[in-house]
Amino acid sequence: MSGRNWRDAGAYAELASLDAAGFAWEFLKRNPEFISELRALRKIERRRPLARQERDEFARRWGVRSRWS
Repeated sequence: MSGRNWRDAGAYAELASLDAAGFAWEFLKRNPEFISELRALRKIERRRPLARQERDEFARRWGVRSRWS
């Protein structure tokens, strides 16, 4: 978790230039549930290729396209 003061608008100035996809990524990469699920998939992927269904469910659940898509 960032040590930024969430009340300080200046701390987030760099976010103003992001497009919708960039802003969504900034949100997702700070979401503990997303991080946990992504780590779990990467762990599985080290043992075996991910099934298309696993990739598709992850993408649908989080609204993302990945290198697996």
